[in-house]
Amino acid sequence: MISGTARPRPSRPSNYDKVFDPAPNKILVFGSNLAGIHAVGARRYAYDWCGAIWEKGEGLMGNSYAIPIQDHHLKTLQLDKVESYVEQFIIFAWERRDLEFFVTRLGCDRGEYTVDDIAPLFVDAPPTCEFPDAWVRFIAESSDSG
Repeated sequence: MISGTARPRPSRPSNYDKVFDPAPNKILVFGSNLAGIHAVGARRYAYDWCGAIWEKGEGLMGNSYAIPIQDHHLKTLQLDKVESYVEQFIIFAWERRDLEFFVTRLGCDRGEYTVDDIAPLFVDAPPTCEFPDAWVRFIAESSDSG
């Protein structure tokens, strides 16, 4: 860093419909890897600005919550494993109704999974979770059929 020059703040993560607006009770929910390498995208923003911890790849960290999509070797996890991490998040979100959760398009932007793979996993999430508009239909359909 050049002396006297502040590091530019990266653009805030979006879920393609809305932009994350940091606040004390708002939590950025992002797709991570179990190695906790928060190097790019929403992971990096969470690390730089929301309290994500390097080498910690899951759970609440500051104003961020990591849901693993990749393993320690940065290989995509099987969908059933991702589902178990999403279930852990949903339990946490119901327990912490005092917080608002901004869920990014985790697992969908780098080709790991499609919206119809990931969105229905959040069907039991509390109303304090904000989702990408493209996910809402899948969550509603899963809720109606379940």
